[in-house]
Amino acid sequence: MHGKDIPLDVVREIVSRVQHTRVVDYSPRDGVTCPVCGGRLRWGKMGVTHSLPWSGRVRERYHRCTLCGAQFKSVEEG
Repeated sequence: MHGKDIPLDVVREIVSRVQHTRVVDYSPRDGVTCPVCGGRLRWGKMGVTHSLPWSGRVRERYHRCTLCGAQFKSVEEG
């Protein structure tokens, strides 16, 4: 099967699901590492799109990499 045989909306959905399943560790001191490009994103440039409230000792944040544009989730344990 060639890429031209797959509808564009299907490709977009697959890419979106793959990107959102990636989870990385969050460190308030060291930032996060993009799971797609490997770029180190530090404080003020982590591309946080939204943060969830603390749930016990865990907090989730959603990011868009400021280097490659990939979307991913991070988890901070406190």
